[in-house]
Amino acid sequence: MYVTPEIRELIGHKGPVRSSVLPLDSERLRRFNQAAMEPTIPSPEAAAPVPAEQAAPPLWPLHAFVRLPGEPDSFDALRDDPDLDGTLGAGETGLPALDLPLVRILNGGVSAEFFALAELGDVVEAQSEYVDITEREGRSGPMVITSIRTTYTSQQGKLLCRVTNAFIRR
Repeated sequence: MYVTPEIRELIGHKGPVRSSVLPLDSERLRRFNQAAMEPTIPSPEAAAPVPAEQAAPPLWPLHAFVRLPGEPDSFDALRDDPDLDGTLGAGETGLPALDLPLVRILNGGVSAEFFALAELGDVVEAQSEYVDITEREGRSGPMVITSIRTTYTSQQGKLLCRVTNAFIRR
């Protein structure tokens, strides 16, 4: 049994609120929209599209968190640990790591709900929480499925989106 009572107690546990530090400005928005080839963005609140130079696409909050000049590159960890899977654990969520001997991590799926668009001047804030941790027996052995939901808001608390990621540990 991998999911101990201590691990089950983490369900509902929220990590710290993280801030994107840099506000959405017209240059960041222009570069993102150009890379995503977004000429206009459909707004969840309005029937008409919002001009691309005024609001970000719905998934932009996930990309608002950038490494600032002088900060270490998280991919440098790959140099020291060639077996690292690239997810770098739950570190970017601020959630406590799960103490499990299962080291392989697979993507179990992603779902997203959209509520509002980030606008120029918004600083995106994110908070993650464990929403489920379950154990199952698969064809190739035991697995633990962890669901982490991250809620993205503006600095004024306007709900932008919620993204739930499932991770399968084997």
